[in-house]
Amino acid sequence: MQTTLNKIKSHNPCGIQNPSDTQQGWGKLLHHLGKTEADDDALDLQTIYNSNGVKDTIWAMRAVDGCKHQILGFLSECFEIALPAFIEQFGSESSDAALLALKTYLAHDSEANREALFTAWKSIGLEEVGLCSANCGKEAYFVTNIAINSATKRFYRSGHQEFKKAHDASISEIGSLLLKYI
Repeated sequence: MQTTLNKIKSHNPCGIQNPSDTQQGWGKLLHHLGKTEADDDALDLQTIYNSNGVKDTIWAMRAVDGCKHQILGFLSECFEIALPAFIEQFGSESSDAALLALKTYLAHDSEANREALFTAWKSIGLEEVGLCSANCGKEAYFVTNIAINSATKRFYRSGHQEFKKAHDASISEIGSLLLKYI
């Protein structure tokens, strides 16, 4: 998957107000690339991953063109990790229906399946993130955050004594999934 710095910039990444801050997303990426401003050079998501890590790479998916199927595949796997959190909040029936709608849409990208996905995801409160955007990058970021929180709880309950270690384990799990798709 590829994007460009100009495409990323058009989505207002964190740290854009202060690009010289190499600790924030935008400045960190520019510094890693040895650049001071955006351009239209091809940029692999693997490079973003190496520079900025899991969350910024997933956030950058919104600036990728033409990889909707890959992003939906990643989104589907993250949704399965997040499913316990959705079931806890919205119940099993609505959450399972939303996952099934996503898998159906992934298998056959049609307008009818897209509408079914949007309807199912509205039932679990996801309409506010603009579900079914052009490439589903925003959705991937939103669902991934829920998946990270859900996995953190799972790791914490399974014996990780410190919350930070549980959180790190969940980031690692999501990162491993991400690497399959980028």
